[in-house]
Amino acid sequence: MSELAGKLAKARQKLGSLQPDKTNKEQNYGYISADKILERAGDVLAEVGVVVIPTVITVDITTVDRPNKSPRIDALLKMSMNITDGDGDGYTAFWVGIGSDYMTPDKAVYKAITSGHKYFLMKLLNIGVGNEDGEHENGEEQKPPARSAQPASRPAQPAQHVDPIDAAYPPMPQDWQEAKAATPSAPPAQYENKPMNGAPRPYTPANLKDAIAKQVKAHEGKTASAAQSALCAMMLDVVLMDEGKDARHALVNWLFGQSSIKLLTGPEVLALLKWINSQKDSGGDYHPGQHVAYEAKSAYKQALVDEGQAVLPI
Repeated sequence: MSELAGKLAKARQKLGSLQPDKTNKEQNYGYISADKILERAGDVLAEVGVVVIPTVITVDITTVDRPNKSPRIDALLKMSMNITDGDGDGYTAFWVGIGSDYMTPDKAVYKAITSGHKYFLMKLLNIGVGNEDGEHENGEEQKPPARSAQPASRPAQPAQHVDPIDAAYPPMPQDWQEAKAATPSAPPAQYENKPMNGAPRPYTPANLKDAIAKQVKAHEGKTASAAQSALCAMMLDVVLMDEGKDARHALVNWLFGQSSIKLLTGPEVLALLKWINSQKDSGGDYHPGQHVAYEAKSAYKQALVDEGQAVLPI
């Protein structure tokens, strides 16, 4: 196993950094496509004599009815990833893949295979997720649009059904770049001590915990599917990728007092999904909302402080 680990370390060194090659036009951020990750990761692994062999173990197909829309077909795959160097040194990891389609189940399955393979390689080789974090930003800085002094009033809208995964939430304000540049454990003063109703994003750790607690109450009596739980786990792993393998468990424990998403209740899972606000790109891959990476890392650092494992800078 030590030889295999050394080869994986060499592969990571050879890979270097990857720049975004696709753009999420709805939320205006770049990300690294599945094609680029599979190609580049496959090349560097082959150079050091390592291959990753994905195998689908089980397939769970769920059809979700949506009012006044075509049903959505969700595929949840349990997968095994066999990492081997061909010399007897190997390791098998178990993984999940999630994909959705609005036409046929087979397309949902193919998207789940691609998504699962992509995110496993990202975790294996510590590949970033485009410009979700400031250090990945490239090109000319995009300035947020000017905001009017007074917010425009909006007519009351009738209540609508919101699907936890496929919902089209209202776009977040575009002033998040300045907030992200602040130290995660010490956000700007204007984000502190604000009431939760209408509180600005990104949330402070305390406001995030309060907001999620309110969403848990709002979803009382509801259940969450295995696909929704798996999506939560995958999205948190993506945004906390640079924080270590136990970051997701620490964050979930800080928010709910449970060390695993598998132990969460339906309302707690749905509250996480509401916060994560994942959006699907044209290739079927899910991406977290634009504030989630900042908020998750801030809350994780606060969790470490509360556990006595870190000290906030003065």
